[in-house]
Amino acid sequence: MSSIANNYDTLMERTVAEALNLHMRCSDMVLGEVYLLPTYEYDEDFIKQKQIKFKDRPINLERYISFFNAINNRQLNGPEYAYERVALLLVDFNREIPHLYENSNELKSDGLIGEDFNIEYANINWQSFVKDLLLVYKNRFDIKNIKNIKDINTLMEH
Repeated sequence: MSSIANNYDTLMERTVAEALNLHMRCSDMVLGEVYLLPTYEYDEDFIKQKQIKFKDRPINLERYISFFNAINNRQLNGPEYAYERVALLLVDFNREIPHLYENSNELKSDGLIGEDFNIEYANINWQSFVKDLLLVYKNRFDIKNIKNIKDINTLMEH
């Protein structure tokens, strides 16, 4: 939860490479990625003193939202580096009770993304992640022979 900005390229390369490697082996595979990102990095100077403190400035969330939005919602035979569904968990740990963001309006009201930023974070948040993956799987494969089809259908209704 520190040096996030310094490791951006490496983290994104690994994320893309994972999907690419798996989709090259099995292009029909339904892949999901969950990525947790704090809104503020740990302050390394305080960590060395065994104190938990966060930097005053948030990380560049627009950069991460843009990236994950670009690799989200892969369709069958779509780009192999993309995922059928990603969930970017943006959490403010710099509070007594950590806050998990749900949409762009929340991020804007806390000054974490610009008012003119036009990608809706709710499209890549966690709320419908599992449901969306199951729906892609259901549409891509014949799942009538799965024993718990009733449970899957119930989950998809909620």
